[in-house]
Amino acid sequence: DSRLRPRWLPAMYPRLAEWRAVRDDMDPHGVFVSDQFRRLQP
Repeated sequence: DSRLRPRWLPAMYPRLAEWRAVRDDMDPHGVFVSDQFRRLQP
């Protein structure tokens, strides 16, 4: 995962947009995020 590029993420996870909507709804302030999550944000 440390070599994963942000542009590759949507190809690996076709429902990524749906997941991001759920995540934003459940954690609107971004409290529960990891370093990897921060790195892979567009």
